[in-house]
Amino acid sequence: MLEPQTGEILALANAPTFDPNNPGAAPPQARSNWALQSMYEPGSTFKIVAYSAAIERGLVKPEDHIDCQWVQSLSPADSSTIIIDLATLTIAEALAKSSNVAAIKLGLRVGDNSMYDYITRFGFGTRNRN
Repeated sequence: MLEPQTGEILALANAPTFDPNNPGAAPPQARSNWALQSMYEPGSTFKIVAYSAAIERGLVKPEDHIDCQWVQSLSPADSSTIIIDLATLTIAEALAKSSNVAAIKLGLRVGDNSMYDYITRFGFGTRNRN
């Protein structure tokens, strides 16, 4: 968690954890600092811009529905393919389930120029002067 005005790190967490007194007992992925070493797709942290822009511009309401299509993922237990059919969700449900597909579709509805406006209003691409 960051302080938005300064970028100061207020909290940092990792999972899974391991016993630092016995690191050999944990698999290598458990010993990684995922919060610092991993990159996240922009959709994971940026989708609030598209959702809020679409709602503020009156293009959608939280109770409106959006087709989130389907998501294909791998089961962590056995690497078999799982198909999760999210189908149609409300905008509020899509945000709660962190749907990147919905965020993309909303961003397209908002349009390039308006998205740019919202991106800059959120402070992206500018230097913090505090």
